[in-house]
Amino acid sequence: MVKLIEIPRDEYWVSKLEDCWEELVVSNSFNNDFFCELCARTYELFRHYLDVDRIPKELIRLISIMGAFIYNKKGTPFSNADIVSAIAKTLLCLLECDNELDEIVNVKEEILILLYEEEKYPISTNTFDFSQIINREEADK
Repeated sequence: MVKLIEIPRDEYWVSKLEDCWEELVVSNSFNNDFFCELCARTYELFRHYLDVDRIPKELIRLISIMGAFIYNKKGTPFSNADIVSAIAKTLLCLLECDNELDEIVNVKEEILILLYEEEKYPISTNTFDFSQIINREEADK
């Protein structure tokens, strides 16, 4: 298994977050815990820019790398790859969808609303645990 880069605890350490997302893009293996923690740290960073009219230029490379992740990790519906791609896409939407922000995130309850396969799934912004989506097919039986 590929050694994962340490996720920064400092939410403003943009270059380290870039490295972490880039590791996900190039890696053939996937670590669920690493992804969830990385999303939580990225969300913390993005949350500071929810009410700002312009995205700081420091985030441009991070946005680009996350876009590459979304493009490269798509899979069949309800697969791990497809779900994480949708989560990353929703994270990026936080920076560009200010008129739809209430539909994407509830800051008070620390919940991100993921619209996936025409259903809304609440995901904790602290853990980014998406196991309820993966287990959906089992629950439908």
